[in-house]
Amino acid sequence: SVPELNKLNVKDDGLEIGAAVRLSELLNVFRKATKVRAPHEISSCKAFIEQIKWFAGTQIKNVASVGGNVCTASPISDLNPLWMVTGAKFQIIDCKGKIRTTAAENFFLGYRKVDLASDEILLSIFLPWTRPFEFVKEFKQAHRRDDDIAIVNAGMRVFLEEKNGKWIVSDASIAYGGVAPLSISAAKTKEFLIAKTWNQE
Repeated sequence: SVPELNKLNVKDDGLEIGAAVRLSELLNVFRKATKVRAPHEISSCKAFIEQIKWFAGTQIKNVASVGGNVCTASPISDLNPLWMVTGAKFQIIDCKGKIRTTAAENFFLGYRKVDLASDEILLSIFLPWTRPFEFVKEFKQAHRRDDDIAIVNAGMRVFLEEKNGKWIVSDASIAYGGVAPLSISAAKTKEFLIAKTWNQE
């Protein structure tokens, strides 16, 4: 086993997750983070916990790796929309040891096509903690709840700021799976939401 691919580091600014980390280990580290980190920091963790919970059987989660799940680039991946909206960064290494970083939202290029050259692999993922008044939510619609592929799924994030006694959308992102050959960001919806007042509508 390669130590760099199996790292799981809880840092001040977020989580560092090696690409070979098992999904069951990832779930455990998210659950642990929700108990020890400040409540405002764990919104992403809670969304991932919900998605992983209903996703595949325990046996699969014990052998499936985070990197394998990402790089398969399934258009109905339950996790990739969340990596995209949470501002996750993917560290990529080539056979000469050169490392580059790309945003998760730029990693998926087409149907099962990702931003990896033939001599590159995904090394690790960095997931930042959420900020105060930043909220992440997951969504999945399937025929049944347990261990079923999604018809459609989504990851959503909104960051609110108070201005003149009102809550304004300072930043937002939404990504969908199951609606195109790849997980896609809803860029126009993001543009529409920014600077709007956050209310019941």
